[in-house]
Amino acid sequence: MEGFLSRDLAARSSFTDGGLRAWLESLPKATQAELVKLRTIDLAKRSTSGAVGVAILLALVLASTSYLQDYPAQALSVSVGVVAALGLRLWAAYALRTELGDDAVQAWGRVLTTGIYLTAISWSALIFITIRLFPEEWPMWLVLIGGSGIAAGAAGEFAPRLSLARGYLTILGVPTALMTLTLVSDNRVTLAMVVSLFFWFLLVQSRSNAAAYWQSVRDTITISELNTRLQEEADLFKTAIERSATSAALITADARFTFVNDALCEALGYTREELLAADIHDLAPRFTSEVYVVK
Repeated sequence: MEGFLSRDLAARSSFTDGGLRAWLESLPKATQAELVKLRTIDLAKRSTSGAVGVAILLALVLASTSYLQDYPAQALSVSVGVVAALGLRLWAAYALRTELGDDAVQAWGRVLTTGIYLTAISWSALIFITIRLFPEEWPMWLVLIGGSGIAAGAAGEFAPRLSLARGYLTILGVPTALMTLTLVSDNRVTLAMVVSLFFWFLLVQSRSNAAAYWQSVRDTITISELNTRLQEEADLFKTAIERSATSAALITADARFTFVNDALCEALGYTREELLAADIHDLAPRFTSEVYVVK
């Protein structure tokens, strides 16, 4: 588990915020292990919507093109690949939403990662086959646009795990750019450059998204630690006052007790419950509201 942040999240080479990187690497091993588990569960939640989006795009491609009519075998093969990858992904995501131990979370996390990578591979295969079968036709542009949308979503969807986002984008981007160079169009080089620049931008964006994600994690943990420290100090102060030999009380503006210690209860001859239910006027009738306000 030691060093997982620098290896798996590519913290050393990816986060431009040196303070954030130092904080991540200085966390205790127990905290690191808990963050691994929470990160995997968060990734599963994010992955569900992305998988549904890919399924909708696949259905749109098959329904709005002549794939099924002209090339049923190819359509069936790529569809099975995409659906199998999405099924594995959703299965793992569902399992990770239940109460699991650390080992089970780690195992299902690997299954989820496999499903995510297979999704990228299967969609890249769909792009490859579509460009070969429908060069510069409507189905090709639809698949390319769909792949761009999937990649854009992945840049933010996989923010908890930067290495996964980069691998996913690389699997989608590199084959797509290379395949556009095989077109017979005079604009193939321009198209390949546009595709390359788009995926390069997404790779840069994924880095920013990962840094923002872990920055929010740091802020959450820091605030939680601060609240815990303040509560401990407040409890310590309250305990010291309660056990003090000197009488002490907290009184509101309308002369009611909100806190009394044992010394005051003993000195006045009342129980704690009786004092908290009373006010200054009940204990000293001559000490009227007007006098209390003046004092």
